Amino acid sequence: MNHKLVLTTALLTLLAGCDSSENACEAFGGCLNGAVAGGGGGGAGGGSSSLLSLDRNNALSALREAWFAVSTTPVVLTFVDATGVGTTVGGNFDVDPAGPTVYDCPVAGTFTVTGSITDPDIKTAGDVVNFESSACDSGTGYTVDGDHSVNVTSVAGDLNSNEWELGQRLTFTGFRATSAVNVVTLDGDYDAIVDRFVADSEATSFSGASLSIREDQATIVLTGYSGFSALELVAPFNQFIDGAGRANSTEAGTFDYMTTGTILQRFDTNPSDGILVVMGAEDSRARIVIEPLSVVTIELDADGNDDFEISVTTTWDDFLNGTATL
Repeated sequence: MNHKLVLTTALLTLLAGCDSSENACEAFGGCLNGAVAGGGGGGAGGGSSSLLSLDRNNALSALREAWFAVSTTPVVLTFVDATGVGTTVGGNFDVDPAGPTVYDCPVAGTFTVTGSITDPDIKTAGDVVNFESSACDSGTGYTVDGDHSVNVTSVAGDLNSNEWELGQRLTFTGFRATSAVNVVTLDGDYDAIVDRFVADSEATSFSGASLSIREDQATIVLTGYSGFSALELVAPFNQFIDGAGRANSTEAGTFDYMTTGTILQRFDTNPSDGILVVMGAEDSRARIVIEPLSVVTIELDADGNDDFEISVTTTWDDFLNGTATL
């Protein structure tokens, strides 16, 4: 998988034009405790017998897939917006209750809208909008096919102001976004609450029963997943991330993952702090301890005795590119 492309694309969209100052993580004090509200971390996929037995041959692949899961899930909403089909934050669609309504996309293709809403100008709790895309090119660099729905679960504050909170449940069925560099397909559910009540910051808490992310020929399926992200919308655009769940990956098998130390990453740079753990069968586990200056320590406890018998310090690029070894 391209472990940076989805995240970078979404953040580029979100950060465009931001230029004031505030510290999001101080404002959202709970984001630095290394825990994820709502659980996660291995409850959803059955017993430990189904998990990968982590060893020096597979631990690195599992850790890389866990990083993909943790870094990508906070920006699913923004990625959907970046495709140009539907809006998950801003205005609403004028849904004809007699529907469906077919819209021409700006460049090529169509998307069809059905559902039920209260106000065509702004989202209201209880709104449901369903999108069916067919080769829809909105000029954003993506061609979109497949279905997704947006169910507004809660609204607080004024969405036309700078202070609001918006809860939504997204459901994806073969939602495929094709760009010049890859094809990303989403299937499953994604519940998120986006909080903009703190100036120049955006906090997102999210969870879901199951979400499949396919990038080209590689697929990772997350079950019982949850997380939290606090993003500063001002330079240097710090992002603080926690996440947990169970992952089933075509590249690494099945394992549980959890951040035990909140990850800190500045926009378009390597992360500089945090701990990410993967857990396998018979209490086997591996973790990355992220340090400044693109340094990462990789540790493995293959026999599950709470002692990391292997510890290797390398660069973030070598870890991510698969050139590091244990």
